[in-house]
Amino acid sequence: MILYKYCANGNDFLIFHTFVRRDYAPLARALCHRFSGIGADGLVVVLPCEADSADSRDLRGADSSAFVDSSARVAYEWDFYNADGSSANMCGNASRCVAHYAYSVGLAGAKHSFLSKAGIIRVSVEADGKNAESKNAESKSAQPQSPERTAKTAIVSSNLGVYKDFREIGALADNAGIKLDSALLKEVESTQGLARDLCAASWFYLNTGVPHLVCFVRKRDIIEALRTKQEPIYTPLFALLRALRQAYNANVNIACLDSSLDSGARESDMLESSANAAPNNTSNQALSKIYLATYERGVEDITLACGTGMAACFVVGKMHNISEPALLIPPSLEPLEIWSESAAGAGNMDSASSLDFSAPESRNAKTKNAESKSAESARDTKKAIKAIAAKEGKEAILIKGRVHCVALCDAYV
Repeated sequence: MILYKYCANGNDFLIFHTFVRRDYAPLARALCHRFSGIGADGLVVVLPCEADSADSRDLRGADSSAFVDSSARVAYEWDFYNADGSSANMCGNASRCVAHYAYSVGLAGAKHSFLSKAGIIRVSVEADGKNAESKNAESKSAQPQSPERTAKTAIVSSNLGVYKDFREIGALADNAGIKLDSALLKEVESTQGLARDLCAASWFYLNTGVPHLVCFVRKRDIIEALRTKQEPIYTPLFALLRALRQAYNANVNIACLDSSLDSGARESDMLESSANAAPNNTSNQALSKIYLATYERGVEDITLACGTGMAACFVVGKMHNISEPALLIPPSLEPLEIWSESAAGAGNMDSASSLDFSAPESRNAKTKNAESKSAESARDTKKAIKAIAAKEGKEAILIKGRVHCVALCDAYV
């Protein structure tokens, strides 16, 4: 079996295409294992698209000429598996990798659409600063080239479609999950004084293809502690993220707006190298920057990056008046540019949430105290929340960044 290994934004994936439809979960567990397998965050199986399944789903995403499929059809569909063999409806960075793979092996054009369990995803591949399809048309053969004959690095955009289920976590029913003032939060508070940042009033739930919890904190040191496993904050905070993931069956994100914290030359170099990934050739210095760390389902750990998690943080970040496009910086320090576009007529996201969003009958005193702010600040926050909620189902999120085809693997399975 021949597989292509891709890296994007810090995530790595194994990709192959086949006509055989079956459960590839055991294969995903074997191949993605970091010690006994090749090692990857997930496995992507590219399959021929069945017309009935494609017709049953509406096109999602922005109504933009930059993301119009030249063939006006779905090129293929995928099955996506996490490293533990579990299936996921969507993966943002994997969608960018599979776009480059499909273009490189001749399954699709540089601009195309494919079918995921979250809906139809529109993607666009650019290589060496030029549209890959135009570059290929100038060649003598005018045939898509295989990855080993093309640049291993490309700039790929993916339209993740509209977000949905945006809620304050405090609006979830009492039985939806654990209390944030539990012993876990008390332990975090005792080590770093984070109760104000991590209280229930600071958390939001939304679906950007898969469900996410998002919390913005004031200190970027917290993100650095998660990235570098710095104690004493890492262990109790990691335990809190894991408990939230289990309670809400969602990925969990901690984010922070750019601060003056200096994490070294490596970060500066990597951020500078992303300049030509800007959708409008915008200088990195002009972009709002959001640092984040994500605890991911299926991997059950803090990963180097999460595309849908960065999209979720971008949406919640709008409460803080960020500019667009924004630069989202995960633990890998490989930035991803994200922006939004009107999604008039965009399709729905089929992965409906199983959470009960009815208002709880009561809240404990500590949660109420954590949510209490000045009247003016509270009004501004509520106004921002309403503005984001009002665009639910109407605003598509687009991500753009580099992907790398790093290896061609021959697996004996």
